[in-house]
This record gives sequence, C-alpha cells and structure tokens, in this order.
Amino acid sequence: YLQAVSGLAPSNWAVVGPFPMAGDKPLQPDYGPEADLLTGKQPAATYKTSQGKVLRWSWVKTPPGQDTVALHFITLFGESPDTVVYAFTHLNSPVAQKVRFSMGSDDGMKVWLNGQVLEEKEIARGMRIGDDVLDADLRAGDNLLLLKVEQYGGGWDAMFRVDTPDGKAVQGLTYSAK
Repeated sequence: YLQAVSGLAPSNWAVVGPFPMAGDKPLQPDYGPEADLLTGKQPAATYKTSQGKVLRWSWVKTPPGQDTVALHFITLFGESPDTVVYAFTHLNSPVAQKVRFSMGSDDGMKVWLNGQVLEEKEIARGMRIGDDVLDADLRAGDNLLLLKVEQYGGGWDAMFRVDTPDGKAVQGLTYSAK
C-alpha cells in the first residue's frame, strides 16, 4: 500500500518481502533481488526465503503528481519484526540531469541508483522525510532506483521525493515499476 503524502514522487513501485534478517548487518546480504536488479536482469518472479517461504513481487501505484510518497510496508506485509523488504522503480529522465532525493525510513535503508550504492544506514529509527538527502545524477533514459528497508519492530515505512538540487519539480520525469 502506498499513500501519497503531499514536484513529483515515484508513483509506480514494485515491492517484495519480507525476508528474515541475516546476521547483525541486515542491509549487507543479498536476499535475492539485488543479484537480478543490479546486474541488469529482470527480477525473478519469486524468491525463496531462508525459511523456505516463497515471496512474489507486488506492483503498487499512488496517484500521480504527488511531491512525496510513503510506502507503508506493514499495510502490505503485516507485522514482521527482524526482516527486510525491497522496493524499486524506474525513473525515466528526458535528459541527463542532477537531482536531489529526500528520503526517510523506519528503520534503516540502503539505496542504489543504476547499480551504485548511494547510501546505507543501519539504524533503528522512526520515519521523517528529509532524514536522508542525497544529490544524484540521472542519465538520459532509464534509471533504476532500488531501496532495501530493514524492520526491527514497530513502524515500517519509507518516504521518497525527487527534486532538482534547488528544490523545484523535475521536469519530464516519469516512473515505471516494470
């Protein structure tokens, strides 16, 4: 379930999880989707957890034209302490350009753009937009954005917004999760 909070945020996402955490650094291991998505492959239709549970991608959409989107993983997956979830979208840019990602997560999060790690925060925290602000370079055409969000307990969310470096709406940017 995605909820538009308040210019444009990605309105099409694919999500899969929850995967049981492995080890004391749960953002480090690849639970399956990274091997596919970060090497340019199409994501597998299903993934098997360490406990043998089969997980499938869900495609979710929010109303277009929102400046911030909130991904509420508890609504999608229920209470799932000590797990991680993946979410991805494609940002289609008409030109190569600099952008600013404003994000927040409950709990920690790892972020990739086009296969490169932009940020990794192993942290137990509540979610606030702007807790993480990153400048990034979009290339002309397709740009893969992948998030991995950890869940220790309590709330389990991520928020995301894309702006120009000076805080204006990015012109011509479209989103697709397939």
